[in-house]
Amino acid sequence: DRLARGGSRLLLVLAVLFGVLAISLVLLRGIYSDRVYPQVSVAGMNIGGMSREDAQAVLEQRAVELEYGAVVLTYGDQTWAPTLTQLGVAVDYDATLDAAFGVGREESAWERVGSTFGLLKSEYHIPLQMTFNPNAMNSWFETVNSDLGIPPHNAYIVVENGVARIEAEVDGTVVDSSAVQ
Repeated sequence: DRLARGGSRLLLVLAVLFGVLAISLVLLRGIYSDRVYPQVSVAGMNIGGMSREDAQAVLEQRAVELEYGAVVLTYGDQTWAPTLTQLGVAVDYDATLDAAFGVGREESAWERVGSTFGLLKSEYHIPLQMTFNPNAMNSWFETVNSDLGIPPHNAYIVVENGVARIEAEVDGTVVDSSAVQ
């Protein structure tokens, strides 16, 4: 009889705890329905509790520093300082904000509960999502290639006025854009 009462009390305590947990999660979801959950940061900037518009404004301010900051490239005594924008790199605000707003809003209930409890323990870090346009980078590197001088080429045959001659190969220097990418 005593064991049955102890088991009943344990079940009652567990039911109350589960109910408090469920109500807390519902309240949290209601309070932050249109805002990023607390403890969420993007690229070192805490955007927890912000609306999408406020979070985007913070990201844009930081992204301007990144996108227009110079990357210094040197070869010999020549130096170039393109911006990330010139190299075809840009911040993808929608993807970044979608990832930040996705914390605690995962598809599975267990994932939602797990990430919400995870936010109680520590901050959730979202990387800044970027896009890359290889054509813009290659276009910029074409200007560097022209700065470097004569482009290298293999030997080839030239026919002028019916006379054939061999144009010798030329050693030169060009940017290895695939390695840079």
